[in-house]
Amino acid sequence: MNIFINILVSFLCLLIGYLFGSISFAVIYGKIKYKQDIRDFGSGNAGATNVKRTWGKKAGLLVTILDMLKTFVPFVIMWAILTYVPFDNGHGLIATTYGYYFPDGYDYIIKWPVYWLVCIGTCIGHCWPCFEGFRGGKGAANLIGTICFCSWMVGFLPMCIYFPIKKKTHMVSFTVLTTTLCVTLISWIFTILFLTHVIPADLYWLPGYGPFFNIPLWYSLTLSIMYVLVAFRHKENIKRIIAGTERRT
Repeated sequence: MNIFINILVSFLCLLIGYLFGSISFAVIYGKIKYKQDIRDFGSGNAGATNVKRTWGKKAGLLVTILDMLKTFVPFVIMWAILTYVPFDNGHGLIATTYGYYFPDGYDYIIKWPVYWLVCIGTCIGHCWPCFEGFRGGKGAANLIGTICFCSWMVGFLPMCIYFPIKKKTHMVSFTVLTTTLCVTLISWIFTILFLTHVIPADLYWLPGYGPFFNIPLWYSLTLSIMYVLVAFRHKENIKRIIAGTERRT
């Protein structure tokens, strides 16, 4: 029974994330504001960068924020439901984030923070949205949303280099790939320090928002999987960067 519940909840988290991710705000904005499909312009991607190039900075910023929120909102909802709604003997299916640093975190039906699958699902949905013929964006906003909302302290320093890199190279793709890679690597440094007890469990709040979301190992795994998806979607950009022909702002 426990195995079935684990599989079912894992699937639901991934599915809910995918459905939220499939809401393409770039397409919605274009159709409402201009009666046009953003995928008919520029790079043909339903992402904030293409929106910015086509309809301006304000439109690009709006779509970026909405794409970040569509990752964070379902993540928080599933975290709250699974943690605090009493499914099993008066408590949730999973432990609080704090509980995972201590033995009682493993006395639950689901013994790992399955809600991280929501973030992965939204990235997949954003790239291949079922509501828009599986033609979406490249997932960068979803990855950045996960970084900024779920562990801002890990992402703070690398995100500070975003604008200097962008100003130097004038390449959004290179800037995004470089910055998010730095964040992912730094998250693994924190994870290793926690797993080796260099950082004690009593300081579990150090890498992020404290007892709310950040469990270093699962956070790092999530960022790594999302980064692979984002890099895959940017494969043509990577080829152009190497060839020196990537589009510049």
